[in-house]
Amino acid sequence: MKNTFDAKFKSLRKTAPKKPSPPAHPEQAFRGERADFTFKALRKRLRAAGRALAESGTLEATWRTYRGRRLGPYFRLAYRRRGRRKSIYVGRSAELAGRLRQLLAALRAPAEERRQLRRLRAAARRALGTQKAAWQAALARHGLVAKGYEIRARQQHRNRTYRSNGTDGAH
Repeated sequence: MKNTFDAKFKSLRKTAPKKPSPPAHPEQAFRGERADFTFKALRKRLRAAGRALAESGTLEATWRTYRGRRLGPYFRLAYRRRGRRKSIYVGRSAELAGRLRQLLAALRAPAEERRQLRRLRAAARRALGTQKAAWQAALARHGLVAKGYEIRARQQHRNRTYRSNGTDGAH
């Protein structure tokens, strides 16, 4: 007698959705969850450090030597608060460091834009000063003078005697 249950099970097995393959490393799934948890915790600390990180924050990678072997990289966020150097240890995860780099770049963007604008304004002021000096030199060759952005004829200075109390300088 043929077992009909096995035949039904076979047909169900063919149509059933496939299970996701298990991670290559048994702790890989746990690492991903741990990285998410660590990222959320670090994001809170980043927000607490906020402005200091936006002004001077950087993600650093360091290596250590142990018994002649180079170990690492170990990542940390470094910044200055009130002139003192501070840091937040991130760990060894390159994925987590990449996510933090993106977050740090987003935090630093407004401050970097302000710095860039300040540099552009200073360059524009220098260029304007150079152009204005060249313009004044060209006007001087034609006997003219610039007062602000207004062009005037050069005035001839004459020796004038100024009178005080109705006299012409004699006592």
